[in-house]
Amino acid sequence: MTSITIAMDRTIFHPRSFNPSDLNSTIREFVLCGTPVDPSSESSVLHWKIALVLDVDAYGEKCVSLDLTPGGGANGMTGTLIVDSQPYRTSLNESTTSDSSSGAVSYPIPPSPTTTPTQILDLLRTSRRDKYRYDPTGSGCRHW
Repeated sequence: MTSITIAMDRTIFHPRSFNPSDLNSTIREFVLCGTPVDPSSESSVLHWKIALVLDVDAYGEKCVSLDLTPGGGANGMTGTLIVDSQPYRTSLNESTTSDSSSGAVSYPIPPSPTTTPTQILDLLRTSRRDKYRYDPTGSGCRHW
């Protein structure tokens, strides 16, 4: 797999296995998914991702996955937005509903008609959510 870096304004997205044609696809559903940072701890904080579920094609359900992770900036505490094109189930670690055994949760949300990943990425960029700064403990993805 080739890694692609897309620079948008001064924001850098680091997509893996990213399909640029997905940016103009219609979003069928937003899914907010939280997975435990430490699955062995019942009190683990959740790491939040967003799946932009696209219309079904010949290969099945797919999505553009948005995952803000620490690691950017001089001190490593600025979020880096990872943008991926993935099969829908894979993007949520095989969890698309609340799963009490793993602690993972997800919330599907219907979008307004004709919403595209490009519009969502533009919104994240203009509201500076692609540059979120994590606190000293590494918490912060729930804010964006």
